[in-house]
Amino acid sequence: MMKRIALLCLILTFLSAPAWGQAQSPKDADQFVAAGVSLNQYAAPQISGMLLYAKRLADTGTYSFSLVDVISKSVKPFNAATSITTGIAQKLFMVGPARVFAVTTIGTIVGGDEIGYSWTGGGAVAIPLGKGWNLMPSVRVLTSGVTSRQMIYGLAVGWGK
Repeated sequence: MMKRIALLCLILTFLSAPAWGQAQSPKDADQFVAAGVSLNQYAAPQISGMLLYAKRLADTGTYSFSLVDVISKSVKPFNAATSITTGIAQKLFMVGPARVFAVTTIGTIVGGDEIGYSWTGGGAVAIPLGKGWNLMPSVRVLTSGVTSRQMIYGLAVGWGK
């Protein structure tokens, strides 16, 4: 019985987390752009690139965003693949001034003669640096029809207004 109550409390806590975040931050950016690098343990070289553009949909901390990842398609010989996806980022909560987001995208990936689906999911944190600038560490998993499943650890610098 106690395990069920604890599980119910945990579920309710996670379900109410988005409400905590929205109440704490009245100054979310309406739109946002960022560029950065990502570490991909399956790639050679292990450094990949990413670009994103986000537009706030409502005052609930929900953003529509487009994401471009340039990742390794194969280790040897090195072949790059470009993933172009669109999706949703939802602000979950805040840790001080930093905003924590859950992100998911879906789209296409092109690598050489191959084209297929691309899906990413994970999380990101927007850490304010001042004057609209943010540092954005992220952890995502990418699954596609062209590459193997890959963990992507990113760090981007972005600006929003």
